[in-house]
Amino acid sequence: MKKAYFRRLFALVSVLAAGLTANALGQSGGVYQIGTPEDLAAFADLVNSGENKIDATLTADIDFTGYTDKQIGTASFSYNGTFDGQGHKVTLNYQTRDDYTALFRYFGSSGTVKNLITDGTVTTSMRYVGGIAAEGWGKILNCASYITIKCGYDGDGTNGGIIGRSHSATV
Repeated sequence: MKKAYFRRLFALVSVLAAGLTANALGQSGGVYQIGTPEDLAAFADLVNSGENKIDATLTADIDFTGYTDKQIGTASFSYNGTFDGQGHKVTLNYQTRDDYTALFRYFGSSGTVKNLITDGTVTTSMRYVGGIAAEGWGKILNCASYITIKCGYDGDGTNGGIIGRSHSATV
């Protein structure tokens, strides 16, 4: 009897905790409000799990240096929403051995990133590094990147201050 009670209590607490975690990233008018590194990581997880047409607004500068491999967009789920940095800065410190590295790893044709500043360092031995997007088709508007790219890939010029590999992107 006690075992079943504690099992149900544990299940209820787990559901409540999961609900609190899922709601940590708040919305206003259907737009995710991102003000902390945890918010940005949760947003990346949403996009990367298939919710790739969502919109977001930065509400503060974010030091994302502790998230050395967290990027927005996957090959299956390119980012296709609108991300408004509102003039805020995201500081990165990526260290990777993968192709395609940037805050927005894969950026779709319906995607827009605007009013964003990025800073920090990307260290890699591979290709397609960008200060904003690694590979993209959409729009990057009114953005600035102060990313330092340290690339050990010999004989290749597929890294860029804003975008590493563009497929008719508007920059």
